[in-house]
Amino acid sequence: MGVVLRVVVANAGGTDHVLIHRFDNSRGAASWRHSHPHPIFSSDSRRIDFNVSSGQWTQLFVAEQSSDAASQK
Repeated sequence: MGVVLRVVVANAGGTDHVLIHRFDNSRGAASWRHSHPHPIFSSDSRRIDFNVSSGQWTQLFVAEQSSDAASQK
Protein backbone atom coordinates (compact mmCIF):
# COMPACT_ATOMS: atom_id res chain seq x y z
CA MET A 1 0.00 0.00 0.00
CA GLY A 2 1.31 3.47 -0.89
CA VAL A 3 0.32 6.64 0.95
CA VAL A 4 -2.41 5.77 3.46
CA LEU A 5 -4.92 8.48 4.37
CA ARG A 6 -7.53 8.20 7.09
CA VAL A 7 -10.79 10.04 7.66
CA VAL A 8 -11.22 10.28 11.44
CA VAL A 9 -13.79 12.11 13.59
CA ALA A 10 -12.58 13.07 17.08
CA ASN A 11 -13.70 15.20 19.99
CA ALA A 12 -11.88 18.47 20.67
CA GLY A 13 -9.87 16.95 23.55
CA GLY A 14 -8.65 14.09 21.37
CA THR A 15 -9.74 11.50 23.93
CA ASP A 16 -12.39 9.85 21.74
CA HIS A 17 -12.26 9.15 18.01
CA VAL A 18 -13.83 7.02 15.27
CA LEU A 19 -12.05 5.85 12.11
CA ILE A 20 -14.49 6.51 9.26
CA HIS A 21 -12.42 5.29 6.30
CA ARG A 22 -8.85 4.34 5.38
CA PHE A 23 -7.60 4.35 1.80
CA ASP A 24 -4.48 4.17 -0.37
CA ASN A 25 -3.89 7.62 -1.86
CA SER A 26 -1.25 6.47 -4.37
CA ARG A 27 -4.01 5.67 -6.89
CA GLY A 28 -7.11 7.42 -8.16
CA ALA A 29 -7.76 10.54 -10.21
CA ALA A 30 -6.24 9.30 -13.47
CA SER A 31 -4.02 12.37 -13.70
CA TRP A 32 -0.96 13.83 -11.98
CA ARG A 33 -3.18 14.90 -9.07
CA HIS A 34 -3.78 12.65 -6.07
CA SER A 35 -7.09 12.98 -4.31
CA HIS A 36 -7.55 14.55 -0.87
CA PRO A 37 -10.50 13.59 1.37
CA HIS A 38 -11.71 17.21 1.82
CA PRO A 39 -14.24 16.14 4.48
CA ILE A 40 -17.35 18.33 4.78
CA PHE A 41 -19.93 18.05 7.57
CA SER A 42 -23.62 18.44 6.74
CA SER A 43 -25.43 21.35 8.42
CA ASP A 44 -27.11 18.96 10.90
CA SER A 45 -23.75 17.21 11.65
CA ARG A 46 -25.20 13.79 10.83
CA ARG A 47 -23.22 13.19 7.60
CA ILE A 48 -19.66 13.64 6.39
CA ASP A 49 -18.98 13.80 2.65
CA PHE A 50 -15.40 13.00 1.57
CA ASN A 51 -13.37 12.00 -1.50
CA VAL A 52 -11.67 8.59 -1.76
CA SER A 53 -9.28 7.13 -4.34
CA SER A 54 -10.97 4.04 -5.74
CA GLY A 55 -9.21 2.30 -8.62
CA GLN A 56 -8.32 4.90 -11.23
CA TRP A 57 -11.06 7.31 -10.12
CA THR A 58 -11.81 9.57 -7.21
CA GLN A 59 -15.25 8.90 -5.71
CA LEU A 60 -17.46 10.78 -3.28
CA PHE A 61 -18.27 8.79 -0.12
CA VAL A 62 -20.85 9.68 2.53
CA ALA A 63 -20.61 8.54 6.16
CA GLU A 64 -23.87 8.88 8.03
CA GLN A 65 -24.45 8.82 11.78
CA SER A 66 -26.63 5.88 12.80
CA SER A 67 -29.94 6.50 14.54
CA ASP A 68 -28.59 4.51 17.54
CA ALA A 69 -25.67 6.93 17.93
CA ALA A 70 -27.99 9.93 17.67
CA SER A 71 -30.23 8.60 20.46
CA GLN A 72 -27.22 8.18 22.80
CA LYS A 73 -26.44 11.92 22.77
